[in-house]
Amino acid sequence: GVELFVSDSRNLLLIKPLANGNNRTFLNTLLYAFKRSVQFRYQVEEQEVEAELIGKDANQRLMFWESAEGGTGVWERMMDEPDAFSAFARYALELCHFDPDTGAEEATADVNACAAACYHCLLSYSNQLNHRYIDRREIRDFLLKLASGTAVEAAERDRDEQYEWLKERTDPASGLEIPFLDFLYQGGFRLPNVAQNRPSSEVA
Repeated sequence: GVELFVSDSRNLLLIKPLANGNNRTFLNTLLYAFKRSVQFRYQVEEQEVEAELIGKDANQRLMFWESAEGGTGVWERMMDEPDAFSAFARYALELCHFDPDTGAEEATADVNACAAACYHCLLSYSNQLNHRYIDRREIRDFLLKLASGTAVEAAERDRDEQYEWLKERTDPASGLEIPFLDFLYQGGFRLPNVAQNRPSSEVA
């Protein structure tokens, strides 16, 4: 038989918030608040930027990708703007009916119009299956801290420096790590980003 398939490449952005652990409501709410902030601030259509939670337990991440063919360039733009995340946080606070400076609830014509979330802030047809896991109040304090923060770019090491950095962090009791690093380095393969990573307690 003949099997047809296509391949594609997309720009991805992975975010791991260092707050509230694996609280499902917090992560889902932050996911959609960030997605909407990107849409409105960069003026892209809802279907051009997609988002979902991936991973499980402590390894959950917020994953965003450019679904428009050819990409939209929003992630590169974000990386070039040091204040992008703080600006998004402020926008998300306003979107969630909070004052971006104080976090106070903003007065609305109908005080009962939005309890956990509404269609004016975070709810949409596309995320209706997760409506029960969206509560704008869960992310207010986190967004306030993020809004006053400054992005700091991690210092990058070149290939030789990364190789030496990894070698310094190998386990002396292991007879495999240095030969494996040598194999990657000498073969021109990509080197690991981190050393001694333990994504799970089950990994020895």
